[in-house]
Amino acid sequence: MNVYTQWKKYLETAKPTAVDMAAYAIARSIGSDDALSKALYLLHSGFSPIKKKVRLLNGEDPYSSLANVVGHSSLYEWTLKYSHNRLKSQLKEIFDIDDSEELTEFLNEISKNVNPKYSKPYSYVLVRKDLSHAQRVVQSCHAIQEVTMKNPEAYNNTHMIVLQVENEDHLKAVQDSLRRYNRVIKYHTFFESDNDIGFTAIATSPITNRYLRNFFANFELLN
Repeated sequence: MNVYTQWKKYLETAKPTAVDMAAYAIARSIGSDDALSKALYLLHSGFSPIKKKVRLLNGEDPYSSLANVVGHSSLYEWTLKYSHNRLKSQLKEIFDIDDSEELTEFLNEISKNVNPKYSKPYSYVLVRKDLSHAQRVVQSCHAIQEVTMKNPEAYNNTHMIVLQVENEDHLKAVQDSLRRYNRVIKYHTFFESDNDIGFTAIATSPITNRYLRNFFANFELLN
C-alpha cells in the first residue's frame, strides 16, 4: 500500500491534526533522491504562514506553526524529543514506518532546516498601559535594567519587544501564568513604590525557544 492510499484510508476515520499533516509530508519524502529538500517543500506547502501583524511583530516567523510541530535544533532537548516522538508515533500508525536511527537523523535534519531564524534571541517587556506614556517608558527601563544587571552578557544581539497589558491586575495574572515556566523563562518584576504606583512591569531574559516565545505572541505592542 503506497503512502497516498494509506493517508486516504486514515482520513476515512480520523480528522487530521497538524502532526498528521507533517507526518504525511515526511512519509512522502522518504526514499526520494533528495528527501530533505522534498520534505521541506511539502512541509511548507502544507502549512499556512502566519500573517497576523501582532504575532509577527512580537517575534514570530511566518512558519512558526510548522516549527512548533517538527521542532528545531535550538529547542531544549525535551521539547525536540517530544516533537519527534509525536511524529514517529503517527508515522508508525498511519504509514507503518518504524522508528530507526535513519528516521531520527532525518527528523533532526528537517528540524535544523525548517526555519533558519530559530536562534534569534528576544527579550520581552510587559508594562501597564494605564500608566502615563512617560511612566510606561520609565517603568520598562527599570525592569530591563534589573534583568540586565543579573545577566549582562546575554544581551548581545538581543531583539527587544515591549508589550502592554491592561492594568496591575492583568500584569499579576501574567506573572501567575509565567510561574509555570519559571525553570525555563527567567524574568524580573518591577514594583514602583513612589506615589503608590505598585507593580508596573515584567522583563524577561533573552528567549530563543519558539515554544516559549509563543507565550507572548498575542499581547499588544506598546503604543
